[in-house]
Formats: sequence, structure tokens, C-alpha cells
Amino acid sequence: MEIIDGKICISHAELTGRIITTANLNNLVHRGKVKQVRKGGNGRVALYEVDSFPMKWRTEIYQCNPDAQEQAESKEFMDTITPDGKAFDFFQGYTLSDGRHLPEDKVLEYANNAAIMNAFRRCWDAHVSKRQRTGKKAVAGKEFWARAAAALPRLSDRFNHSLPGSPRRLQMKCATVMCALSPANS
Repeated sequence: MEIIDGKICISHAELTGRIITTANLNNLVHRGKVKQVRKGGNGRVALYEVDSFPMKWRTEIYQCNPDAQEQAESKEFMDTITPDGKAFDFFQGYTLSDGRHLPEDKVLEYANNAAIMNAFRRCWDAHVSKRQRTGKKAVAGKEFWARAAAALPRLSDRFNHSLPGSPRRLQMKCATVMCALSPANS
């Protein structure tokens, strides 16, 4: 599931796996009962607007995906997270003031924090770049960080982290980390 133009969309695979048959779905699209947001093929996944389905199928979709809204909103960030090997190596080799190394769970947690913050940075840069190319004003940073903070509980399912849940604190933490890592400060 993902959000396109503010609408929750579900992929063909998610639909036909447990909810509806391919023939039935194609029939609904052909008759204009379901809105197809994106056609599939050449590596693209077909997407359908959830709210355009008849009530029978819509309730089935929401029963199979009770957290559909949160899942769709966090997909943007989830897809851009890649493990940060440099951060993992750094925290694995880090020694505390008493000569001990960090415990393995903390090394993994801190490396996940770095990977998530890198994903947020990539999403923000991609958003600003896309909006500049089209000549539109970028979404306010306040809205972006609110979405990012809202996605953190979903991200913690796959990536154990200790990032703050407050949008403002998250933005400040990412800003200080990115500022410290920028080439100008090296």
C-alpha cells in the first residue's frame, strides 16, 4: 500500500493474493467501478485506489489491512532505508572512556538510527528536488517531520531505533547529526 496524490492505493499483488480474483478485479476496472491509479508492466506495479472499490471489497481490504493508513504513510520512508555499513563499523569500533566497546544491541540500534536519519534526508532532498523541477513550492518542513515522526513506530517493527517521537525533536536531532557529518565540518 502507498499514498498517491493523497489517496490510499493498493497493489495488484496485495489484492489478488487474498481479497479478490484477477478476473473480478479486471471486470470492476473495465466497468468503471474501481479506479486504476497506475498500470503495471515493465517493473511497475499496478495500483488501485482503495476508496473507489465498492463497499463489499473496501471493507474486505480494510479487514485484511487494519493499519492501511499508517502502512501507506510509512512506505515512503521504509522503501528508502538501507543499512549503513559505515555507521555500523564506526559504532562497532567505538570505545568508551573506560576502554570497553559498545554492546552489540547498542551498536545495532545506533546504526539503525543512522540508516533511518539517512533515509529521512534522502526523502526530504528528493521531495525538494522534485518540487523545484516542477516549479512548485515544497511542503513545509513542519509537515514533512510530522509525517516522519508518525512513521517511526512502523519503522521500529523492522529497525530497532531510539529516535525521538516528537517531530520537532526528530528534526533537531537529524539536523545536528547531518551538520556534524557534513564535509564542511571535517
